[in-house]
Amino acid sequence: MRVVLLMVLLFSGQVQADQARSEYFGDFPFWESPVQVFKGQNPITAEEARTQKHIKVDFDAQGRMTDVQMRLGDQIKEPAPFFAGLYFHSEHTRISYDGPREVHSYFNRFGTRITGWGDVWEKVYTKDERGRYVRMAFFGRNGEPVENSWGTEYYAWHHQLDGSVIEERYSADGELMPHRRGFEFRRIRLTFSPDGHLALMQNIDANGDLLASASGASQYRYFYDAHGMFLRWEVYDADGNPALGPTGTAGEQYTNGDNGFAEIAFFNREGTRSLHASGAAYWRGSYGPFGNQTELSFFGTDDKPIAGNLGFHKHRFIYDETGLHLMKREYFGLDNEPTIITDGFHRAVYVRDGRGLLTELRFEDVEGNPVMNSFQNAASIRYRYDAGGVRTATEKFDLDGSLIPEAAGG
Repeated sequence: MRVVLLMVLLFSGQVQADQARSEYFGDFPFWESPVQVFKGQNPITAEEARTQKHIKVDFDAQGRMTDVQMRLGDQIKEPAPFFAGLYFHSEHTRISYDGPREVHSYFNRFGTRITGWGDVWEKVYTKDERGRYVRMAFFGRNGEPVENSWGTEYYAWHHQLDGSVIEERYSADGELMPHRRGFEFRRIRLTFSPDGHLALMQNIDANGDLLASASGASQYRYFYDAHGMFLRWEVYDADGNPALGPTGTAGEQYTNGDNGFAEIAFFNREGTRSLHASGAAYWRGSYGPFGNQTELSFFGTDDKPIAGNLGFHKHRFIYDETGLHLMKREYFGLDNEPTIITDGFHRAVYVRDGRGLLTELRFEDVEGNPVMNSFQNAASIRYRYDAGGVRTATEKFDLDGSLIPEAAGG
């Protein structure tokens, strides 16, 4: 009897040791390729996660990631400015496994399954016999291949003898696509540092030789700190000389705080401060009590306040008292007085229902009067949802409150 009891206790202890675990991170970091399925920055404790926005990641007994949630405390939090990932496209992603296939499905904060990254119903990774990712493809609700919002239908990865990975992305028409929207590299070679972070990304031709992009850039170098926070990006040409990338700079230097970047400084080929495509040489961020970013401000090469290319010095983000929902965005000029940006408005007001769903987005001038947002071509945008919280319709209205016909529908 004692032997049986001892065996039961030993077995119970083994089950306890093999139970699933959770990890918590302050945010997603910047990372270039989904061949790295998940990266977290600034690890925090479960206790710290109770009072701040964070990423919660669950693992099964085999150490496989099964669930990724954007959260504040114990509540799922919708993606918001500066709280979203390049390669996670909803507030809740579930991951399942079927032999060599790893399937990512998207859900909203009500538990309703949704599409993400455009009309993608599920994102499917495929592994080779050594467990390495070799493909990632997108499928719609009907199970047929679909392009994501970047125009890509699938990724292909080729693992090299030196440990690097060559990545290609293709549209439904077989066109080789850029690695990200607004950037120029197409076929890329990725080399990773010992800590698992990307160290070098090179633009290459079909033979593996370095290839200059339209801006002249051919290589990007990356640096991260011990907490997984992005530190620095450097741009080089094919000969290893500093070059300008598509944002008009040769790189960026980050100064990080507990919640994200405190400052991003942009520099030119000589390593001195220069203006980024935004019109600023420095971006600086401020954060609220829940870790939400509450302000983005621009400064010039002389470290003095500057109005960027959209016509503002400061962009403020105002959340509700819970910290869960964005309620307003406002813009300010060099004197910290309210200003109208180039899109024609000062303030965006987020109207929400009892469930926190965005039902209307209004654009106002400094006095609070409705104005047209020239980029959106609307004075207000209204949204409708089904019982599961899935958006079913989007309608734009002009200053008179009249529906803009070509914008009607879902």
